[in-house]
Amino acid sequence: MSTPKLLIAASLLLLAAPAQAAAPIAGNWITDGGKNIVTIAKCGAAQCGKIVKVLKTKPGEPSYPGALLLSELVDSGGMWTGKIHNPGNGKSYKAKVKVNPDKTLSVSGCVAMFCKDMVWTPGA
Repeated sequence: MSTPKLLIAASLLLLAAPAQAAAPIAGNWITDGGKNIVTIAKCGAAQCGKIVKVLKTKPGEPSYPGALLLSELVDSGGMWTGKIHNPGNGKSYKAKVKVNPDKTLSVSGCVAMFCKDMVWTPGA
């Protein structure tokens, strides 16, 4: 097979390869700093994460049991993308969620190119 034909054949194979699916994220997760337990589960065609238990707060610090933290998470090939909500200010941001090799969860909330990264651990 000639070099141009070989390159075309290789390109077609790459295009036909399915995208890598993101690792499942459903379950209970303890948020960064151990403040809350968030349950991620299917909601419609996407995944959502809600605070199901407040573990610790400082005196005078608000807590948000039942608050929706993650929404519209869809498999984007290797990670989940959607929205992350800040119940303190009511704003929503772009979210990226990914299971790490050590089975923790990387959660990032981004505004433009500025992101806040958190690591959540599996919870009960």
